[in-house]
Amino acid sequence: MQPRTVRGAVAAAVAMMMPMTGCGSSTFADQDGEEVLATAAEAMADVTSFRVRAEVRIDHENVMSDFVVAEEGCSGELEGDDLAAEVLSDGDLVWVRGNEAFWSTEVSQRKARRLVRLVDDGWIAARADLVPEVAQLCDLDLAADGLVLEEGQEPPPVDGTTSIGRDEVVVLGSSSGAVYVRSTAPHHVLLLTDRELGAEVRFSEIDEPVSISWPDPEQVVGPFTTGV
Repeated sequence: MQPRTVRGAVAAAVAMMMPMTGCGSSTFADQDGEEVLATAAEAMADVTSFRVRAEVRIDHENVMSDFVVAEEGCSGELEGDDLAAEVLSDGDLVWVRGNEAFWSTEVSQRKARRLVRLVDDGWIAARADLVPEVAQLCDLDLAADGLVLEEGQEPPPVDGTTSIGRDEVVVLGSSSGAVYVRSTAPHHVLLLTDRELGAEVRFSEIDEPVSISWPDPEQVVGPFTTGV
């Protein structure tokens, strides 16, 4: 795997997929793509928490992320063929605990070894503005903001309906990817796919209670204020 920020690549995949991209009988499914997107954006703007799971292929490696995002912060994991990391954020600070393979995608391999020796089984803390990729992954507004079409951008067409679990969803998209929106209110986005990125993003556990456990201060190195 090339030295590339895994956190940034996963965050970018989620952000890039949002605005892209058999006929259903429901009134919602009969709307055009622009109307469905606008309704979904309004619904996602009102959420107070969700779980977002993503799988994306980065430099010939499958990377999976699993995050719980809420108003008070987020917690999650990143996992690849060799790399693994845990991430926490309260909006002001970010805590990361990763193995050497993970840190090698963020910094040089020599520095990655030093970080692992320094931290052992603890956490590295940094200001959230120094790691904007994590801030993006932990942003409750990411889903809603990504559904807003840019000026002149064509909305994806409605491509019928299907089911995800017990939910009927309206499918927006084409052969390159799709957005899946609940047919019944609240019209949350439940799934995004993108063939070019080899990515899939799932939203679930929307508006459910969230409990986040913060690191023991004795296990934390930092916070860094000028970068790791």
